[in-house]
Amino acid sequence: MSMGIKLEKALMQKKAEVQAVLQQLNLAFRSVQLYPDDHVIAVKNMVDLYERLKSHVQKYGQFVLRVSKDNIVVEDIEIDKQMPGAGSLALHLFRLKLESIVISEEIDEKQLKTFLQLICLDSKEVATAGGLPELLKTRKVTAVCVSELLLRVTGEAQITKTKGRPPVEPEGRADFSRLKQVVLAEIEPSMSDANGISNTIANAGAVPLAGFFSSLHPDSQGTEESAEVITNALSELDKLFSDSQPQDQAMLSEKLVEAILELGEPLLTAVAPHLLNANASESHTFASKLIAHFPDRELVKLIKLYSSAKDFSAEGILEEIKKMPLSFERLRGLAPLLSDEFSLENDLMRNFFKSILEKDQAMAKALSGQIQSENESASLGEDAKEIRDLKKEITDTATEHQIMKLAIGQLREVLAKEEKLSNLEKMAEMAVEILIDGLKIDEVSLAVGAVSILAEECDRRSTNEEAKEIIETRIEKACDKEKIEKILSLLDQDQENTLANVERYFKLTGGYATPALLDILVVEERRGRRRLICKFLTYCAETDMEGVASHLNDSRWFLVRNLVYVLGEIGDKKSIVYLEMAAEHEDVRVRLETITALSKLGPSTIEVLEDMLGDKDSQIKIGAVKALGKIKNIDAVDSLLRVIEDRDFFLRQVDLKTEAIAALGRLRAHSARSVLVRIAGINSWPFHARKKKLKEAATLALSKTAKGHK
Repeated sequence: MSMGIKLEKALMQKKAEVQAVLQQLNLAFRSVQLYPDDHVIAVKNMVDLYERLKSHVQKYGQFVLRVSKDNIVVEDIEIDKQMPGAGSLALHLFRLKLESIVISEEIDEKQLKTFLQLICLDSKEVATAGGLPELLKTRKVTAVCVSELLLRVTGEAQITKTKGRPPVEPEGRADFSRLKQVVLAEIEPSMSDANGISNTIANAGAVPLAGFFSSLHPDSQGTEESAEVITNALSELDKLFSDSQPQDQAMLSEKLVEAILELGEPLLTAVAPHLLNANASESHTFASKLIAHFPDRELVKLIKLYSSAKDFSAEGILEEIKKMPLSFERLRGLAPLLSDEFSLENDLMRNFFKSILEKDQAMAKALSGQIQSENESASLGEDAKEIRDLKKEITDTATEHQIMKLAIGQLREVLAKEEKLSNLEKMAEMAVEILIDGLKIDEVSLAVGAVSILAEECDRRSTNEEAKEIIETRIEKACDKEKIEKILSLLDQDQENTLANVERYFKLTGGYATPALLDILVVEERRGRRRLICKFLTYCAETDMEGVASHLNDSRWFLVRNLVYVLGEIGDKKSIVYLEMAAEHEDVRVRLETITALSKLGPSTIEVLEDMLGDKDSQIKIGAVKALGKIKNIDAVDSLLRVIEDRDFFLRQVDLKTEAIAALGRLRAHSARSVLVRIAGINSWPFHARKKKLKEAATLALSKTAKGHK
């Protein structure tokens, strides 16, 4: 074999190993996002990842991963974009502004788990903590080294860090000569100019690009004249790229925003009005595009620079913000940051959003008949009355969706402070009303928001029996059959975008949804939908296993089989006692499903599976033998040997014995080698075909037990 072929073969092997590690990394990452720490799926995926990764770093010294927006490169091997999870994992890491990740030989399981938990945080949380390197250092994850894109993390004090710093000087690496001619309108740009300038901006760092902009008017940096020149340059770029693909425009806007954030405080203060002022943004259409790409914290700090220069009062700030090119939804997201940064009173913020709603001409007519009379709210506390009043005042101008989002935010805040039981009951009922209204307009997210308020209050008031009963009664109303059927029907309209909210609904409501889901399950004819309902039932069983298991004595075998599947999926050893009951069910289909469920729960299921070896049905015996090989409990060896040694002169149970031999191989049972050697060497006559089957199984098992358990 030539050296070239050997190298190619080695490279192909390494690529396969790298993709296997990365695929397991994605599985473990998703498990950390979706499951609690001790969930069987999360634990298994973490263990599998650690074993693969440890093997890789021992062989190659380290695991080096580089990130781009839509793909990952591991040790100079570009990963196949079709590999499950590669694109989504790359995008998540890219949003954290990660450029590379290096995992060394010193990695242990604890550090690996902590690292995955940290990258599950969103970019704002990472930024607030000072960046991922700082988080890793704080959490003592020494075996993982990360570098950040452009040496900074989006969202944390990027404007603040420029305070007191002189304006940036241009760096000489990038060639901005053609770009300068275009933005200063010295030439009429061609198509090739557009492509070349696009590449220049895409490949330039934020600091050099900021230096370029600050150099456009070098005689008066930090002045109004400089800001005007930069604004005109941005406007020229907007015209140049007006025909580009949306994704290209978005990428360029992101790069320009990064450069703007590096201008230095004096120049940034001068540029701010051109981006934020309503009159300026009307003449420069690029402003709203760029503002859309500012991280929330950076946008609020930009607003603060603008308002400080103008010396606005609190009311004046909000009046200016109202005129800025910001959508209502963006303002709702900025509200907590604005409130903190400018120390705004709650009443001031509430009136601000009321006026925004009234101003928006695009809003449709709101819910009719949902505002209760003054008499109904007369006994409510002052805060609760304000919610009613707010809803009433904006009912003719705001959309249902916006009204209810606003109401949910207010209700959450007020309900958390309410101590009077009569008011608590009325406000809990209001949460149910919002939930119902949300379902009427097919908005599961609003229903989730409303039920999350009830779930939070139920936890908060767990020691107060009266208050807890009030909240629990409303959660039960949120889980009646009519509402659950409506929620499931929304999956038929748009499952891809609705499923995550529906899952969260059932995680929040837990066991309260069990009765309705079971009623729907028994009449559901679509197999895929039944499996989805079973998935939702696992969320119920995780918080109320007894409530699900209490239906195992139902007369309908198909319902019992589905419940057995659910108990296996939750991965909790406490379910073994219930599965032991199902192991004696009269219907063989239920007993087969019980074996599958037990095999997912590990070594502790050995006793139940051994008992099932005595079942009268051969399918059950074979299934139990297979499961004993899967649960990795070496104590099962004796039971498997008894199956193999059971007298059967005509070998009528050859399939059962063959599976028992295979199970010994999976257990790597070294203590069974003498029996396996004897079987591998038996005379093939009589019953040649059956004995051949046993001999082949024994030979294969021997190869697996050579270094097995003693």
